[in-house]
Amino acid sequence: MSDKAHAISVELSLKQWLLIAGGVVITIMPMAAGYFLGRKLMKLPVLSCLGAITGGMTSTPALGTLIRTTGSDEGAASYASTYPFALLCVVLVSQFMILIS
Repeated sequence: MSDKAHAISVELSLKQWLLIAGGVVITIMPMAAGYFLGRKLMKLPVLSCLGAITGGMTSTPALGTLIRTTGSDEGAASYASTYPFALLCVVLVSQFMILIS
């Protein structure tokens, strides 16, 4: 087989690149805003902010990594307080999106 047959070429249009960039912004901005609000306005400790962000993402593996990396379970309390609210929002928004589609 020729080298062309083995090469996988993906060319994305401008619209596709804009969708990817939009996805990156939509993913990163809420986490950055939450961290900024927690640290600067509410004067929360770093681990509490990070725990709340992982709870808001409903990401248990992120909490495990935070605890393992820092050697402290200080962020777990913030995770536990934000996780139920975030999970409820995910369910409600999903149902709402189904209704409007």
